[in-house]
Amino acid sequence: MLQAIVEDLYRKEFEKSTKKPVSILDRGEIETSEGMRWRLNGDQVELAWATSSESGNLGFYVDKRSSYAGDFQEIASFREVSQLATKGPNGGR
Repeated sequence: MLQAIVEDLYRKEFEKSTKKPVSILDRGEIETSEGMRWRLNGDQVELAWATSSESGNLGFYVDKRSSYAGDFQEIASFREVSQLATKGPNGGR
């Protein structure tokens, strides 16, 4: 789901641009209407989001792909990265 949010944000920002296409990663921190924030930090993308409920959720996976047509590759999961583990039934950040 996170990848769909990022792709949708990119598409919306690109369509708004009336000048030459610019990567939204060049603009600093971006926040989506869904409450997910992301920004470019060197050659890495930092992601942050909050949930109001995580009932029955063990944690999150982060996938990436190099293009809209490419295959997704898992780059992190709650099993290896503690920040991606559930914060409990009341949600968290």
